[in-house]
Amino acid sequence: MNYAISAGHEKTLESAQDILESGGNAFDAAISAYFTSFVAEPCMASAGAGGFANIYTEQGLTFCADFFCQTPVKKYGAATNGLIPIEVDFGSSKELFYAGASAMAVPGAIKFIYELHEKYGSLPMTVLMQHARHYAKNGIKLNTFQAIDLTLLEKIFRMDKSVRNVFFKEDNSLKLEGDVIHMSDYDLFLDALASDGVDLFYKGEIADIIDSYSRINQGHIRKIDFESYRVHWDQSLRISFDNSIVLVPPRSSTGSWIMANILSELNKVLNDQWQNDYLSIVKDLVALPGGYECFKSRFQKLSLSSDEAHNNQAYGGTSHFNIVDQWGNAIALTTTIGEGNGYFIPGTMMQMNNMLGETALQPDGLGTWTPGSRLNSMMTPSIILDDQKRLRACLGSGGAARIPYVITQVLLYILRSGYSLENSIAAPRLYLSKSGNHVESGFMINSDKLDQAQRWTKPSLFFGGVHGIQVDNQGIFHSCGDHRRYGVSFSK
Repeated sequence: MNYAISAGHEKTLESAQDILESGGNAFDAAISAYFTSFVAEPCMASAGAGGFANIYTEQGLTFCADFFCQTPVKKYGAATNGLIPIEVDFGSSKELFYAGASAMAVPGAIKFIYELHEKYGSLPMTVLMQHARHYAKNGIKLNTFQAIDLTLLEKIFRMDKSVRNVFFKEDNSLKLEGDVIHMSDYDLFLDALASDGVDLFYKGEIADIIDSYSRINQGHIRKIDFESYRVHWDQSLRISFDNSIVLVPPRSSTGSWIMANILSELNKVLNDQWQNDYLSIVKDLVALPGGYECFKSRFQKLSLSSDEAHNNQAYGGTSHFNIVDQWGNAIALTTTIGEGNGYFIPGTMMQMNNMLGETALQPDGLGTWTPGSRLNSMMTPSIILDDQKRLRACLGSGGAARIPYVITQVLLYILRSGYSLENSIAAPRLYLSKSGNHVESGFMINSDKLDQAQRWTKPSLFFGGVHGIQVDNQGIFHSCGDHRRYGVSFSK
């Protein structure tokens, strides 16, 4: 049996692995992994989250599911009423986010899970919940990355007193790496979900509970918003590049739009005059007269990709995993709750998202969201096919505004430099933005302008966390989790 997994947490990976070993397909494994991530990665994943999934079937069909967060159909009073400012200290910088009832958008995670199961699942939902239920009852130790995230977001996790015993010790200090978190109510929630189905969340008790909280606390979400939520299933957007086909989400993903434009521009210059090495290409472009401006415009061409839209955030509360099974089915899934809005749905221990409290998603100003619409996102789970439409790679990342740039750079290392997947992910990265340039340790470019860039002394989560799977020409699977975000992987 051949399969591969890469993910942001070891328990997320192990849940998928066990399902694959038990005869389940990649989509069964994804459901199990996603449920587990809600307890293993509580700073990033939740039933209150949204995201995108890129899908490739053994028949060669390609689809993308947009289950990202949707704005309420109506604003009740001022859109910013009920928002609670939260300053997060990243050490090198401080950033302002907003929590509270008005920060909530309608989540799509549970709706997506049930529709994925209906379309492609082969094992009972109760089986696919078992790993998450086990970890919810028996606990999971905080690993390094989750402990770092919890420390950063401590102010938000302190907002809801009902979960103090989950994330804080008896002396009210924050739990640290190695400490165990238990989510017993999440186990009970999954039990109820298994019994009542998806309507529990979107038409029943959960929707009622969130509606009530929102009304009392100046929020905008109502039960009708849950009842009207739809997962969008579309053909993946296909980008031709270097004798390959790159598949990305077609809807709502600003990241896909940026990737398409970057690859289109690079198609124009990646020819015989350039060495087949990404670093050489970058160095040559920068060294040409006007080359720096040319290169920067190619990688920073679109206004929506600039700091004006995305604030160059250092943090991105986003997780990603990839799974390829023995039959050749594949899924790349990226999910986020933003920073969380500080409200845990009673009886579930699931935190709601704060997508309406992220200024990065509202370039015209906080509270300017359009009612009843999908929010835009930089999340760009990607699948790469060769010119015969055979699966060659799955990639995805966290990293806020930098997501499409870091995925594109790893893609270029794989396709143009001939690097292994592991070396492509480990290779140094750069990020060019209007507020300043960032160069990761080891990325040596001799340019006066780039010499003025912020040079990072070691690999950093600022440059994302690209988890990937590659299928080589012999059909052998390779997987790699990005060490920048403590990623994990397994292949056989």
